[in-house]
Amino acid sequence: MDQIKIGVLKVMRTFLKAAEILPLKKDRVLFSSYIGESYNCNPKYISDCLSTGKYGDYELAWAFKEPEKFKNVKGITVVKYKSMKWLWYTLTSGTIVVNNGAVWIPRRKDQLIIDTWHGGGCYKKVALGAENISQLSAYRVNVSAKETNLFLSSSKFFSDSVVRKRFGYSGKILECGMPRNDILFADSNSKLRMKIRQKIAEKYDFDKDAYIVLFAPTWRKNSQRTEMFSPDHVVSAVKERFGRDAVVLGRGHHTEDSIRESSLIDVTAYPDMQKLMLAADMLITDYSSCVWDYSFTKRPCLLFTPDLSEYEKDPGFEEDIKTWGFPVCCTNDILKEEIVNFDQDKYDKDIEYHHTHLGSFEKGKACQEVASYIKNYMSK
Repeated sequence: MDQIKIGVLKVMRTFLKAAEILPLKKDRVLFSSYIGESYNCNPKYISDCLSTGKYGDYELAWAFKEPEKFKNVKGITVVKYKSMKWLWYTLTSGTIVVNNGAVWIPRRKDQLIIDTWHGGGCYKKVALGAENISQLSAYRVNVSAKETNLFLSSSKFFSDSVVRKRFGYSGKILECGMPRNDILFADSNSKLRMKIRQKIAEKYDFDKDAYIVLFAPTWRKNSQRTEMFSPDHVVSAVKERFGRDAVVLGRGHHTEDSIRESSLIDVTAYPDMQKLMLAADMLITDYSSCVWDYSFTKRPCLLFTPDLSEYEKDPGFEEDIKTWGFPVCCTNDILKEEIVNFDQDKYDKDIEYHHTHLGSFEKGKACQEVASYIKNYMSK
C-alpha cells in the first residue's frame, strides 16, 4: 500500500512542476499548523508578528481542515486544506510556513518554505529516528527536507542531532529559538501573565489566585501509563511545599480531544498551549518537548513517567531522560515526594546546565528574527 501511495505522490509532484509558469505573490504568506488542524504554535506567533505591519504589508492566509471554525480570526484569509483554493495558494504564495514537515508539493524557484517544527531540545525521537517508521513516512520526511529551504532551531543539539540527522535536512537553519516561546520570557509578575491567568480562571471557573498546576502528557502510540496521574497527590503536595491551594488543569496532546484523567479541569480545547504554560505555576508532563518551552519560565517542571521502560524502547530518547534536569517520577507517591522536597536552587542550576549543554538559541526574540528573514528574502 505504501508503494502505491508513494507512486501517486511522485506522479502528482511531476505534474505540479508545471506550476513554475504561474505568477508568484511575494507578499502572500500561507500558514498551516499541524496539517490544518489549528491556529496555534509557531506559525500563529509568526503570523501575529507579521500582522503588525512592522515588517511590510502581507496577505496572511491560513489553511484549515475545518475552515468554518476560524472565519472569525481577524486579519487572515481562510482556505480549506487540500482544496483547489489551497493548492492555488500553495503554488502562488511567496512564503509558506508549516510546523510539521508536511511539504510534498514542489517548491517554486523563488519560494521560501519554512519549517518551524513543534518542539525543541533533546527529548523523544522523531521522523527518521523513530522505531519502525513506514516507507511512506520516510518518503515524506525526505521529500519535505528537499522542498524546505529554511528550518528553525531551538538549540545547537536540535540543529545537529534532529534537523540534520532525523529530518535529513541539509539547507539553511535559522538558529533563533521557537517563535512560540517568546511569550514565555515574560516576567512571572508581568501584566501579560496576570491578564492571561485571569482570563483562563474566568473561562474555567476557578480562583485566579490559586496555584495553577498544568498536567500535559504527550502522545502515545501503543503504550498506556501503568499508573494514572493523581491530581489529589499533587494538590496535597503543593499545599505542604508552597502553602497554597492548587487547581490542576489537564491538557491532552493536540491529537486528542480531551484528557483521560478525571478529577481535574480539562483544558484540552484551550487554543494556545503557550498561554496555559505562561499562566501555570507548575508543569507536570512526561516526555513532551513542552518541558523545553516551560524551562524558560524557571518555574517547577516535573516528569510523571510510569511507562518509562516502554517509552525508552519505542520511540526512545535522544539523550538519557535523567540528564534533562527535571525530576523523574515513576509513581504518584514519588511525584508527591519530589514536589514536597522541591529545591528551587538545585533546579535552577540543573536547568541552566541543560540549556548550556544543548546550546540554547532561545532569547525571546524569535518572531522578530523570522519576520526580518522573510522581509529580507522577499526583497531580494
